Formats: sequence, structure tokens, C-alpha cells
Amino acid sequence: MTTSLRSAFVALLIAFAPLAAQDETNGTDTSGTDPRQTAPAERVGVIATVNGTAITVTDVAHRMREMREQIDLRGVDNEQFAHEARRMLAEEILLAAEAVRRGLAMSERQVVDYWTRRLGQRPDFEAIALHSGTTVQRQKELARRAALAEQFIELRTSPGLLQGSPVTPDPTLVRLMTITPKQLRDEFRSNRERYNLPDRITLAARICRDAESAELVRRSVIDGTPPTRGSQLQREMHPIDELDKAFSPDMANFLRNAQAGEVSQVFPLEVNAVFFELEERLPAKTADFAEVQAMLRAQLEMARRRQAREILVRELEMEAACWPADVFDDPR
Repeated sequence: MTTSLRSAFVALLIAFAPLAAQDETNGTDTSGTDPRQTAPAERVGVIATVNGTAITVTDVAHRMREMREQIDLRGVDNEQFAHEARRMLAEEILLAAEAVRRGLAMSERQVVDYWTRRLGQRPDFEAIALHSGTTVQRQKELARRAALAEQFIELRTSPGLLQGSPVTPDPTLVRLMTITPKQLRDEFRSNRERYNLPDRITLAARICRDAESAELVRRSVIDGTPPTRGSQLQREMHPIDELDKAFSPDMANFLRNAQAGEVSQVFPLEVNAVFFELEERLPAKTADFAEVQAMLRAQLEMARRRQAREILVRELEMEAACWPADVFDDPR
């Protein structure tokens, strides 16, 4: 379903932040030059710095590519898109650095466990590095930074999440993240029609690095032996009347007419390839509070998590040395 660019970036940051790349600089320090005033002349490709950590053209390009693979960006201004990608990387740098400053640390095992819980499968750093054109070690470093940033937010907003953690909850943010039964019912009453369910489908999308590897995975799925590696599995639900907004005409046509269990052809994309398995066709249904309560809570939690993130970033950016001056500006 269509969502705002900012909301989509924040919601997807958790799942796909480790895929960003920064191979020109390898994350080295740029503090020899005041980053608030000028870009270090010797650092080709650096387009921003935050407290001495560089953001490069490659960083932004990779983040943009990953977002293009996950959300519908038709009609989005490319300059605004690039600015948003740069800002998300800058925020991640700030949050992770603050986590480390407060004493939070994550071993390689803890990073893997963290992303396994968040993604529902163990991260394949070799495949990610190959896809992004960087090294396995670099991807592990980026995964640690993203995990530190997200765990810092969780620890500041959730009481008792990690016993003995050096990062303690912020009472104001804990209150913000506390959702009461009354708030859930008020949201449902105010926007009941929004939660009515149209005719819709559920699907499994498998994203592979190219059409050839996608065809191999596709054959395995048809044979009933889907591989555990070589593809990224995403399960999604889409209203049938919005398929044309989210997919190309060929993809939408397949999803509109396929029967449960049917597997599509491979669709080559700009940087990879995908195929779909239609899992279920669901009829329209009038919303019932008991049935949508979990979805209501998840949506409110996501909205409030965005607010909490923005509050934390605003506090940190006030003391940050950054270049250029508009790194944290909203491009809208």
C-alpha cells in the first residue's frame, strides 16, 4: 500500500540498513578538517560527514538502490530521495555513536543474533557483500552500526529490555511508547473505514541477485524444495485494486489472475530479479476491533517509534559537527 517516503524509509531501515555500503572511505576519521565548513579535499566521493564519519556517494547510491527494491518510488523526486537516504545514514551514525559512548557494545555473535531475530532468518553477509560490491567485513561493520543504532532506540524507549544495560530508558519516551486500550479503541472508532479489508492477496516474493539464480530458486520452489540460501524471502499482503500501483503491469497481471500456489515467471529488475508465489486470495471484510487490534497496535507503535527516533536524533544533532549544514534537514 502507498506510504509516505519518510515513513517507508524509517520502517524499512531496520530490516535493510546492513545492506548500505561505504567502500570509498572504509569509515575512517575525517576530523582533521572542520566538517561543518568544508569537505576534506583528499577524500574523493565524500558528500557529508557526521562527527568525523564520512558518508560517500557510494553509501547513498547503495541505500537508494536498496530502497528502490523494497518500496514503490514512482513519482518521487530523485533529489529528495537522495537527500532522504543521506539523512537516514547520518541519523544512524549519530545513534550508533551515542550507544557506544554510553557503553553499549555488541559482539559479532550478538549482531548476527540481533538481525536473525529482526529479519526472521540469519543474515548472509557473503551474499549481501556480493550484491553490494563490498567486502564481507565491511558488511559486518555496517550491520553492527545499524544494530547499535536500533538497539539504542529500543533501550531508550522500553523499560527492562536488557538487564544491566548501560543505556537506560528515558521516562518521557517510555510514556510515548505506552499504548493504552482506550487509545486503540479511539483510533479504531476514528478511522474504522480505513481498517475495512478489501479483496486482497498474500504472496511470497523471492528476490535473487540475477535472473539466472532466480530461475534456479524458482525451480526448487516448484519442486517443493525451496533453498535456505540464495534468495531473500518477503511475505506481503496487497489489495487487489492496488496491484497496479505497487507492481509492473506484467507482475500485477500475474498476481491478479493467479490461483493459490501458482508460481510466476522470473521478472528481471534494475539490479536483481524476483518471482512470486501466490499464497492466498482473501475476500473483502468489514473491520472488527478484535481482529484488527494487533494491527492497530503495530501501526501506532511504528508511528510512535518514528517520533521517538526523531526526538533522539534532534537531541544528538544539536551537538553534532556535520557537513554540509543541511544533512539533517527534512527535504520535503
